[in-house]
Amino acid sequence: MAMSDARYKLLGGGQYPSECDEDAPATPALPVPFCRCEPGNQLAEVKQSRHPKTAGRAFNICKWNDSLNPCHCFFFQWIDGPDKFDPRIRLFPYYRSESWAYNEFRRWVPPPPNPAPMTEEEKQEAAIYRVNNPPKCHCGVRAKLQRPNIGVPAKFTPFFRCSLKTRDGWPACDFNEYIYGPRSHWPTEEEVREFESGKKPWPCTTTPSLRCKCGILATKGVVPSELGYGYYYGNSYGEYWEGRTCDWEWFEGRYELMLQLGRTKEPWKSRDTLNRKLKIRKDYQVTLPLESFLSGSVLQDLRREYGKKAAEKATLEDCIVYWRRNRSKNPRPLTDRELLANYEKKEEEEEMERQRLREERAKNGFTVDPEAKYRKGSWEEYFQKLEANKRMEEIEKMEDLAQEAQIEAMQALVADLPHKVPNVENDVSSASTEVLGVRATQMEAMKALVGDLPDQDHPSDRKGKAVDTPAVDNQGNSAVQDKGKSASEHDHVPDDGDDDEWWSMNADEVEVIVSQIEVRQGKAVVQDDGDDDDDGWGELLIEGDSD
Repeated sequence: MAMSDARYKLLGGGQYPSECDEDAPATPALPVPFCRCEPGNQLAEVKQSRHPKTAGRAFNICKWNDSLNPCHCFFFQWIDGPDKFDPRIRLFPYYRSESWAYNEFRRWVPPPPNPAPMTEEEKQEAAIYRVNNPPKCHCGVRAKLQRPNIGVPAKFTPFFRCSLKTRDGWPACDFNEYIYGPRSHWPTEEEVREFESGKKPWPCTTTPSLRCKCGILATKGVVPSELGYGYYYGNSYGEYWEGRTCDWEWFEGRYELMLQLGRTKEPWKSRDTLNRKLKIRKDYQVTLPLESFLSGSVLQDLRREYGKKAAEKATLEDCIVYWRRNRSKNPRPLTDRELLANYEKKEEEEEMERQRLREERAKNGFTVDPEAKYRKGSWEEYFQKLEANKRMEEIEKMEDLAQEAQIEAMQALVADLPHKVPNVENDVSSASTEVLGVRATQMEAMKALVGDLPDQDHPSDRKGKAVDTPAVDNQGNSAVQDKGKSASEHDHVPDDGDDDEWWSMNADEVEVIVSQIEVRQGKAVVQDDGDDDDDGWGELLIEGDSD
């Protein structure tokens, strides 16, 4: 809204100097003047200039000096003269809208020079000494050592701070030193050159980093009250503000919200608070356990600790608060999305480890020793397992190829064997005219081919078994004799033991080559002479006439 000329003049527009007017006159600090704001009884407040021409000089200004406030006037009055000019004040950040009453104003004083750099050994020795002999703060009492949380990556270096607190929990003074000694305040010479050259902005144009009541840099995120997104205590960790040492938090509009909730009565106050929490949780995806988990195990633990009456009055928000305070006792079960994320992360880590092992093997040129024993989990053991698996696959492949080659060779050898089977019932004499044998060359080749095959039946196990196939010797002669001839009159082939073993191993194959000959009852009798070496083969006697 535009300001009228009359009001502009009433508020002192164009009548007072500004920070850039270095030649404006200075007036005494006391008495404290009034500004031009209505009703005319507002005392002016004090600030120190950060302008390059007037840095360090104090001046009086309107209490409502914020440019966003339309009620402020244009009152301005120098307190210090040019002798108070100190450009070093521009090397430190400050709050632009902050001003103080004259009786509360503390003039900026240059901090002490930076301490000499220390080695790690010197820092450890100094830290041990200072822990046993704490320094005194500006209040004259022993300072308190502020440590980071144990068990998580340290967020800050341990430091000493004032042990006294104000009513609202803030330290009584701004004493702040590292555990091993004073900290550095001044920027380095290189940083100053960057400020002067314009590569970096001057620190006086920025606001100091927010710190909680413990003096620790604040953390940005959803505040623990879940009423907004801003800053909270910096000593906490995790998604549930664990390890906190104070209850400080700040977010945009917090003061106005507290006033609004303070003027609201129940049950609207609780309802408005819950609605705001639900909105913040949804907007910033605050992780919470399932309601079944809260109303189950969490509520049972709350009942055991606070009693049955407290559990009956407990709401869902009470269960959430209790669960957050007892995270170690009631861990939150992982959701499906978190389980999938953990699985993908594990797969990625395993792939990276495999890639690292490959690169290390290629770099070192490692040769696997199959007999050596390497450390479990090492890259040597990993490559040893890979080589062993490859060898097993190659052996299995070679065995399959050898078995296929043996089968093909046997099929080629028996391809030209006779297929006609003599019918003994109709014409037994035809058996003598048919070629019912295996050539000697074929038998030798088959014996050499199947020499490595596993044994099936021992010859002694075949005693007493009926013989359904005619015996064939190495010359192709059949054991079936002609008319009127006995086994003693037949040319008997000497048994060298190899044939018996071969027949015992390959009886099934020979049965395929020579089909069964059914001998009529009373015409063929198998007699066993008790010789265990020949298995009864070659002792088939034909009784009766063949006509």
